[in-house]
Amino acid sequence: MAKAKGLRVIASAGSDEKVVFIKSLGAGVTFNYKTENTRDILAWEGPINMYWDSVGGEALEVAIGAASVGARFIECGMISIFTGEPYHVKNLFNIDAKGLKISGFIVSSLSQSHQSHFYEMFLKLVKEGKHKYKEDVTKGLERAGHTIIDVITGRNKGKSMILVGEE
Repeated sequence: MAKAKGLRVIASAGSDEKVVFIKSLGAGVTFNYKTENTRDILAWEGPINMYWDSVGGEALEVAIGAASVGARFIECGMISIFTGEPYHVKNLFNIDAKGLKISGFIVSSLSQSHQSHFYEMFLKLVKEGKHKYKEDVTKGLERAGHTIIDVITGRNKGKSMILVGEE
């Protein structure tokens, strides 16, 4: 969607399979953050003007370091808090020094006010073939815990859903 708006997109994923998928979506620069150094990639490809973050931790620190003056950060989750020792971002002084604009939100807090517009727009883009997505469907509520672990550890291949019944 960012590419469709004319933005240059740098995107990372935690597996080569996911990197191939995000490249197919139109991202200009793609890399596997588990096998390539994010700091090096952003030093070469940056600075960044806008950053969508659902990871937090060290990834957020690297992005802050690579941000241009006045860059905008959209914070929607901090999955890194579930994957090991908490990582304390060390360069938060750059928020002031670079004049960064940081906005955070939880999807559920926005869903009621934006849900109808989202479904109207998103479904149209999917039907027209202008937006691709992947789903991971797990059958059975008893597998919910495993599905959550898969999301936290990056083993999922797309949007994770739990199919409770076939009806």
